[in-house]
Amino acid sequence: NVRRIWLSAQQQKGLPLLLQGLAEALGEDVVHGRLILKPEMGRLRAGLYQQGVVLAENYDDNGESCLEIRIPKHDFCRLVSASDMDPEQLLEQISLLS
Repeated sequence: NVRRIWLSAQQQKGLPLLLQGLAEALGEDVVHGRLILKPEMGRLRAGLYQQGVVLAENYDDNGESCLEIRIPKHDFCRLVSASDMDPEQLLEQISLLS
């Protein structure tokens, strides 16, 4: 759980984390897990980074991105849908973390 959030209006940093903290505090469903993205899923990867929800990333031997993400479920579903993919199918592929 998020306890402290540093914001900078001047540098425009911290807002995604603030929104995430509010979502968690209000009891919204949060997806926290490992997600493997194929190279052709770059639009979704960019959206996840833009939202500031990627906690870590590495690549496997096949060149696929292995992301650790933490994002409210409704935001995840919206991003996946905007990338022309099925959110429920992708949610099934996530290795959940606590």
